[in-house]
Amino acid sequence: MIDPWRRIARSGRRILRRARAAAARRFRQSRTGTAGTAGTAGTAGTAGTVEQQQLLIAQSQKRSAIASAVATVAALAVSAYALLNQVEMNQDAADRQQRSYSSRVAVWFTPGTLHNSVLPEGLDVSVQNRSPAPLREVRIYAALEGRSPLAGVVMADVPPCTIEVHRVAPPDQDFFAHGTGTGRDPQLTLEFAVDGRRWRLRPDQLTVIERWTSASGPRLWQQRMRTADAADCGEAA
Repeated sequence: MIDPWRRIARSGRRILRRARAAAARRFRQSRTGTAGTAGTAGTAGTAGTVEQQQLLIAQSQKRSAIASAVATVAALAVSAYALLNQVEMNQDAADRQQRSYSSRVAVWFTPGTLHNSVLPEGLDVSVQNRSPAPLREVRIYAALEGRSPLAGVVMADVPPCTIEVHRVAPPDQDFFAHGTGTGRDPQLTLEFAVDGRRWRLRPDQLTVIERWTSASGPRLWQQRMRTADAADCGEAA
């Protein structure tokens, strides 16, 4: 795409060339008129009238030059505004296209209090994918009480048009941050790849990222509990 400022410069140069050409034509016309008037004035002996006409011509040319300069500046300002507005519109469209799939992903959790010998107490994390593309390299992270960095687990891909519910639990002897086992504020984070980019999703924020969160923290326990179809899904959703 052509640089907007290069377009503005080109437009300005064209306007200046036209203004200069117009000024040159007016100057040639004024000289022709002055010569004819001077001949008549010489014959009539009215040199003072010729000087007055020359002064008027010079003042007219000065006003024309000022008007051309003002018109050039105004044209450049209008061109700059139009091009910058177009650039902003293009950027907004690109951003919407970039988020066309990732914006259809959601994550939330509820306390997972129902447990037994094979299903530990923790969080029931729902991952909803309403896009027509699978979520790749899916990861869930959460904060543990008194531990750093975030604990995490890498999950299987989430198919298109699907809602999955996963039981996620802290390691033995650990608790989710600010909780007593089920957690009230675990700083739940979902990371995944779609649209050819990596994304980080929290319940209230979606951002594109360059690299995954460090996997050096404790490992969460995770098990998929159930799967359902997601409504209002697909390209036209």
